[in-house]
Amino acid sequence: MTFVSLSLPLRPRTTRMRLNPLFSSPTNGAITLVLIGMILWIGRPVLDWAVLDAVWVGTADDCAASDTGACWAFVGEKLRFILFAFFPQDLQWRPAIATVAVLLLLACSAMPRFWSRRLIGVWIAALTAACLLVSGVVAPPIVSTNH
Repeated sequence: MTFVSLSLPLRPRTTRMRLNPLFSSPTNGAITLVLIGMILWIGRPVLDWAVLDAVWVGTADDCAASDTGACWAFVGEKLRFILFAFFPQDLQWRPAIATVAVLLLLACSAMPRFWSRRLIGVWIAALTAACLLVSGVVAPPIVSTNH
């Protein structure tokens, strides 16, 4: 009996395959380098403002005193109003459920394993249910919009 040994084919280098379109010509290479430079040029000040120099906890006075970065303390303090505005506090569970449902659907839509025709139907059903839930048709009372 004779044994035959077959070698596996070499796998292509994925790094080269991914970078090839970015540097396939001098023009593409120049555009790529300019865009990387712009991202770094704009990204560093945004990172400093939004994260490194930001005020994360405190009051509005703490934010005014620092005067350098984002005031996430204000966002945290006003988050309920940002999300629900003048919606009555005892009924805020309705828009909260609708918001969580839409966020879960967005997460599912970002994963290719869920991509099918059924996802379209689930979106239609979920958005319809969210609208009915928030409007008060399914779970009374109806909240007036004249605030």
